[in-house]
Amino acid sequence: MRTLALVTLAGCAASAPRPALDNVDNRGGHKTEPPWAPLFERGRAWTLPVTVTTTPEDGPASTRAAAAVTCRVVATATTADDRRARITCTDPDHVLASYALPVGYLVATDAGLSHYPDNDGALDEVPAQDPDFRVMRWPLVAFSQRIGQLEAFETYEAWSDGADLWCAVYYGQAGDRGGAELCLDAGGIRSARQWMSEDGTTDVVLGAHRLPPRPALTTVLTSLPQHE
Repeated sequence: MRTLALVTLAGCAASAPRPALDNVDNRGGHKTEPPWAPLFERGRAWTLPVTVTTTPEDGPASTRAAAAVTCRVVATATTADDRRARITCTDPDHVLASYALPVGYLVATDAGLSHYPDNDGALDEVPAQDPDFRVMRWPLVAFSQRIGQLEAFETYEAWSDGADLWCAVYYGQAGDRGGAELCLDAGGIRSARQWMSEDGTTDVVLGAHRLPPRPALTTVLTSLPQHE
């Protein structure tokens, strides 16, 4: 059984946290709503163009346009401890992976936002927010969180451009490598991306995707070696 331990690490001495990486907006005001608030409004939808880049192991990359994807908040619920939402995305060309952000269930608490890719079941069956699946923290702060060990691990990271764009990134490795990204602004979903390395690399981009420059990130969770 995996044993987890919280580990708070000070960043490099020369990398003091910037106000923009906390819950302060680009005008110096205090953010009263996290950037994921629109994801919990039932009926909200975002239609995003899709491009797919395939890079075989022994050949040049090729890029093609795929059918646009529409992601919609189809169900929401509020409990005493959290807010929950289920998001589905149309996928006419079958390009989305099962782990793609934001498909599945989202749970928001005072501590942050978690993502559960399983897209079946009822909202009241979704577990309470699990720190292992937290993709953004509140108050907003740039962070890196790694769980797992050795060859199999997962890492979640989040950071901002210092203005209105916040991006969450997921990396996973269990034999093959894969990942997903989700960028939010005041209107909700700005863009998303997923990739998988298996006999080459397939990279699927939704929207006009870009990541802000990556700052020094504070590691907030890691795992201890497994003992029998």
